Amino acid sequence: MKKEQEIIQYIELIPVRLRAVRQARGFKNSTVFAEIVQRKRTTYRSHEQGEVMMGISDAIHYSKILNISLSWLLTGEGTPFDHYTKPPSQKEQDDLDYFLQIAIFKSQFKKNKIRKKYEK
Repeated sequence: MKKEQEIIQYIELIPVRLRAVRQARGFKNSTVFAEIVQRKRTTYRSHEQGEVMMGISDAIHYSKILNISLSWLLTGEGTPFDHYTKPPSQKEQDDLDYFLQIAIFKSQFKKNKIRKKYEK
């Protein structure tokens, strides 16, 4: 049961990590980024919002464009910069930390709001 919960948590947080790193890399909205990664706006947005699980080919593509570790994107383990030959700048790390905290907060808020709606 614990292993299942860990897997669910990995899956639920993939969109959170994707959104946070997109914002940290300076792409302010998903529409512009969707054009850059050559995906339909609705497809990319559904991946980022967790409405549709992205395939491995999409995850690889996004991690290459964003220059982040695929392993981190999918599992959250390590850092997004594990594959770097040089350490990230302090600004890169600070930006990612900031946007990741915001994305996690929004994700938890959304889940709690939905949960409360159905508990009534």
